[in-house]
Amino acid sequence: MITRIKDWNLERKILFRMVSISIIVILLYSINDAFINPNLVLLQQSFSGFVIYFLLLISIFLTKNIIIVRWLVVSTFCGSVIAGFFTLGGFFGIAPFDFANILICLIVILSGRTRIICVAIFICVMLFLFYYQIKFPEAITNGRIADSQWVDIFEVISRMALSINICLALKEEYLKEHQEVNQINQILQIKNNEIATQNEEIIISNERLEELVKNRTKRVEELNEKLFEYAMFNSHKVRAPLARILGLSFLLKMELDSIDKEDVKTIKDYFLKIDDSAQEMDTIIKELNNFLSEKESIHLNT
Repeated sequence: MITRIKDWNLERKILFRMVSISIIVILLYSINDAFINPNLVLLQQSFSGFVIYFLLLISIFLTKNIIIVRWLVVSTFCGSVIAGFFTLGGFFGIAPFDFANILICLIVILSGRTRIICVAIFICVMLFLFYYQIKFPEAITNGRIADSQWVDIFEVISRMALSINICLALKEEYLKEHQEVNQINQILQIKNNEIATQNEEIIISNERLEELVKNRTKRVEELNEKLFEYAMFNSHKVRAPLARILGLSFLLKMELDSIDKEDVKTIKDYFLKIDDSAQEMDTIIKELNNFLSEKESIHLNT
């Protein structure tokens, strides 16, 4: 949608310059035909041309349909140039300039297959008119042969001005597009710098994350090692007094079945040994708790 708007603005600018310069040329022709070299027929033709081109000028601004305006202006210009070809000396007059300007206009405002077809048709028409002028030179007249040389010079200058204006419109559009492209490139460069900065931050974050994972893995391995040590500790040290307590309890049960006064001393000895084993087991469990508490505090601090 934005591209279409830009294309329409460029076309409207070119068509406006073509029509406005044509109106100026017609007004100067009218002044020449009315006062300098009076000619009522040419004056009427100039007035008709002024009305037609003035309506075209209004349609350029009021009509929103680009296709209608485009073909309306192009067809009017082609009709005027072909009519002028037969009344203004053909290719020996000002017609070559007019044909060149229309050809430039077709190349600029049209595109694709439409441009190829229209340019091909227009060139064929030019070749036909060239052949017609050579074959039937008497059919070509010059209604302004009586005009002064200043009028001829003005005709050449006006056509050159029209070509220059079309080129200037294209240059202005090119510079505008170039400026917009530069602005977009600057924005893209800023975005690229931001993305590069974000990538660097992501890389740093990934490195920190890898380091954190390594530290966590190391802690887990240390904890696993401590758990293994605890299992070994439990299987060798904690189980030993417990096994003795169980054995003593079993012997106590055996003695209770056949107890007598002589065996009371023996039973007391068993109980003392059970108590010593229980105290030993309590001490070991306390040491184990202290060991686990110390490792847990170290893990929390890191």
